Amino acid sequence: MSAGVLTATLLLSRWRTCEREWPAILRSHPVLFGLLLALGFVAGELPNSFMKRQLDIEPGGRRMPLLGIALTIFDQADFVPGVWLTLSPLWLMSPAQALVVFVVAVMAHSMINVLGYAIGARKTWT
Repeated sequence: MSAGVLTATLLLSRWRTCEREWPAILRSHPVLFGLLLALGFVAGELPNSFMKRQLDIEPGGRRMPLLGIALTIFDQADFVPGVWLTLSPLWLMSPAQALVVFVVAVMAHSMINVLGYAIGARKTWT
């Protein structure tokens, strides 16, 4: 996961269409930004995965209806808080920006999961 995030960051660093929105990020070195982003993705995944394992909830499973649904939704974008934290030395997202990123990530990840299930690449649609 980290290698993919770092590679994508280096490739996207050549694409300068967001200079007005994210000048602090663009002033940083792409490798530093990519490493912090990769660390944020991994760090964001850990607490949710740990909690699900402690509750004996298998990947894609919902053992407890209400908590299981909440964890499933959070699982789609659990990296957002981690990225928010690790990128804070370069760029501090506002709570509104973090919420938008979270909602977009949940929607995109959910659509990809359903597509993966539809083509037989996943065992569950969640």
